[in-house]
Amino acid sequence: MTRTNVGTPMYTSPEVAGGEYYTEKCDIWSLGVVVYELCCFRNPFNTTGLRNMANDRDKSTKAALDKIPLRYSKGLSDLIKKMLIKDPSQRISIT
Repeated sequence: MTRTNVGTPMYTSPEVAGGEYYTEKCDIWSLGVVVYELCCFRNPFNTTGLRNMANDRDKSTKAALDKIPLRYSKGLSDLIKKMLIKDPSQRISIT
């Protein structure tokens, strides 16, 4: 577990944004954001590139995740939901 903070803020997991210890599951979160954006052409939590970390952390921890368009499979939708679970202990792992 670590506490450093490096990377693009738009893809930062709630635990990293909150200054908490984190594991590789923060990378799963970031991948979930990227996959969501590829499907929907927007950030899942309506955050901006020029972030206020505290404000956007609140958005990503409190906002409900909108569904991806119906043209994508239920399997993909379920995978994205599992990658973007706010509690890292409940988030899907690479295995």
